Amino acid sequence: MNYPVFAPPPELAVVRRRDWNRKQAAMYRDWLIDAIDLRIANLLEFIEVGPPARPTDLGTIGQKVEQFLRMPAFSTTGPSGPTLTNEGHALAADVGLLVAKLLRDIHPTLHWDIVRAPKTDMSYNLPVLAGFVNEQVLDPVEGGIGEARAVLKGKATSDAWLKTYEFWSQRAP
Repeated sequence: MNYPVFAPPPELAVVRRRDWNRKQAAMYRDWLIDAIDLRIANLLEFIEVGPPARPTDLGTIGQKVEQFLRMPAFSTTGPSGPTLTNEGHALAADVGLLVAKLLRDIHPTLHWDIVRAPKTDMSYNLPVLAGFVNEQVLDPVEGGIGEARAVLKGKATSDAWLKTYEFWSQRAP
């Protein structure tokens, strides 16, 4: 049961993300955008949900993802609680990317951007979904991972990704 890990271009791995220049940040954004459809297709096949996924499927998808996240290939338990493995990070990130794709399908004015300031922003140099009211942005990769951690720690339920979709959908123009 191998899940494809998140493997950006290798030339970016030699530089800390916070130290990327504009060209490197754009390279990562372009890689991510090019990878979204395949990653989502792999996710849906892996959890056995037929494409195309719809927002109403996010509840079922969340239940299946939670089951996988609790398996040793996707998380381990240590002194500070559950921790995602590389495969767990990838699975969670892909659910976040699915949420972003579903949002863009319904709200075509949403677009990909790169957080360039401030440097202290947790998504600095990363691609985010932009175009929401009040200039809010969604980092779907970190958001998906954050929801997975919350689910594993019992601070959220398997409908976390559905709630994320609903939250951001209400903030779309």
